[in-house]
Amino acid sequence: MPKYLIPYPDHAGANRTEVGDADEIMKARGVLEQVTKALEALCVGKGDVRSRLEDAVSSHLIHLTEENFPSGLGCRFAKIIQQSTKYDASDLYRAGLIPLEYLSPGNPHYKGRIQPTMRRIRRSTGSKIAREIWSLHCEVESIAEKHWE
Repeated sequence: MPKYLIPYPDHAGANRTEVGDADEIMKARGVLEQVTKALEALCVGKGDVRSRLEDAVSSHLIHLTEENFPSGLGCRFAKIIQQSTKYDASDLYRAGLIPLEYLSPGNPHYKGRIQPTMRRIRRSTGSKIAREIWSLHCEVESIAEKHWE
């Protein structure tokens, strides 16, 4: 499998080379656009952090999976999704407004959990999730910018 090489200066000013897996670079490049769009929604979207977070996750992140991300980043992505879909719309189900199947994680409408979650969390919690997306973006971008031999 091809490896990538990236020069970086060490503390003495000499250039060193970091070697890694080209597959990881391709995974990072594959998700970078969606993570960047999510970050843009967080930065320039309308409303408070929770409404911007709802847009970022439901429009750009929810369709991605852990396997789409480079090693070590998939679990961080999963944590973001878990935090963003913590609460369901069971109150809507109990009121007879939606069917039970809507609440299932296997359902393509699972993203319906995002809005109830954003309604229930505090702004400070939304800010923490937004910081996690920023951190994930930085890591993905760092890997995606590497070159391979």
